[in-house]
Amino acid sequence: MSKIHKPWVSHEELDAFLGGGVLDTLPHASDHEVGGGDLLDLAEITGATVKLTDLTDGYVPYHVSDAAGLANSPIFIDTAKVFINETINTKMTKGLTIQQDGEDDEALALKSLGDVAHGMTDQAETDTYGFWGKSSADSGGLKISGFTEGVVGVRELGFYTTDDTTKTVAGRAAIEAWAAKRSGTNYGNVGADANIFAMRCYVSDAWKSRWILDEDGDTWQPGIVTAESFHLLAGVEPNLGWLSDVVLGTLEEGETISYDQATAKWIDAWGIDYDNPRLVYKFYTDFFSADSDTNDPWVGAVLGAGSLAAVTGTANHPGIVKFDSAGGNTGDGYRFMTSTSCILIAGAEHSEFCFKTPASLTAVRIRLGYQDSLTDAAPTDGVFIDIAATVLAGKTYNNTANSTTGTNYVIAVNTWYRGKIAVNSDATEIVFILYSAVGVVLWTDTLAANIPTVAGRELGHGAVAWVGNDSSRDLISLDMMIATRAGYIIR
Repeated sequence: MSKIHKPWVSHEELDAFLGGGVLDTLPHASDHEVGGGDLLDLAEITGATVKLTDLTDGYVPYHVSDAAGLANSPIFIDTAKVFINETINTKMTKGLTIQQDGEDDEALALKSLGDVAHGMTDQAETDTYGFWGKSSADSGGLKISGFTEGVVGVRELGFYTTDDTTKTVAGRAAIEAWAAKRSGTNYGNVGADANIFAMRCYVSDAWKSRWILDEDGDTWQPGIVTAESFHLLAGVEPNLGWLSDVVLGTLEEGETISYDQATAKWIDAWGIDYDNPRLVYKFYTDFFSADSDTNDPWVGAVLGAGSLAAVTGTANHPGIVKFDSAGGNTGDGYRFMTSTSCILIAGAEHSEFCFKTPASLTAVRIRLGYQDSLTDAAPTDGVFIDIAATVLAGKTYNNTANSTTGTNYVIAVNTWYRGKIAVNSDATEIVFILYSAVGVVLWTDTLAANIPTVAGRELGHGAVAWVGNDSSRDLISLDMMIATRAGYIIR
């Protein structure tokens, strides 16, 4: 469209100059109406308004073509609000609203042609260094994506003026992430133990969580925590002892450790306090001896014509004993057990067994954990890991009524495993976990029924193994056995 250089133009010339629209009225200083072939002095125009047909108030027009002229664009302006593909947002006073309708790609993109060429064109154009879009195509949520040729894809900075050093639930910070759960048309409290913040990465062709913060401040991560130093609350320095050597040194997938300021104690996920012998019992054997009476408080004994033998230890398995059914009769085997009436499940019990399966698991039967049977007979009461040939599961018995975990794990022959039994603090749930030789969680399940907790349902602890047919075979090799309870004993 060219400029008008003449000081005087006709109505027809001005109409053509405006791009083919229809010139309805054009008031000037004296407010007279221009029509027909009247001439208009452009120098006299003040506050002129031009109305073009086929355009709607509020929309920013754009030039379609020389033939078509102007048309409404998707951009709509309402006072201090700007809209794209939308005309109303009652929750906005001043700002920009973008309506994507059913589109699921970029809502707002930032580009830098000539500087950025990241090459990830399956995700964004190569000069796009960031965009905003939906987290889920169907349910919404905001996704912020950053792209770089270098190391940092997204960097968030918070510049502030006033320090906040409060270390309570009222503490504030330069960068914050807030979480709440929907409640009607507003937000409300998040659920107990709900995950509120997570860090994830793409590994083994899948997105996986690598760090999680939950509602009550607990954190979880599958890897090892490495710290050059740490500070204890209130300046208390408890004797870490076994905790330092075993727990902090080998934090495993699914396990957590916390410091209880009120009691000045380190407590693990199962409620075990490793500092105070008055509040804890903890028994451990590494089977450095294959004698039946040198692994206190467990005592060894044959079942039928079974036997026990020492096995050469290894770097990761010092002290190993092997159970077998040497007599070749059903029920033959071996056990290492405490008295069967010394433990009443009350909460925070914790047991572990490091074991190796034999070359054949045919007809092999094993119970590892809390039980009141010293033979192949089913227990009346118990909380234990049950192995029947290749199938490993968790079981509870309460006055003969029993429950089995809904899932199980098929174990392999000639393989080291570590099994764990953990009772929660009020003895309402049992957690069963099976680890690989290197501490990877292979299986876990829980039981909340038939837990023997009332007087008269006392148990022993240990390992019982036997053969279920008339055969002579190796049954199990044991490297380690642990039984603990802590933090809730009053004495």
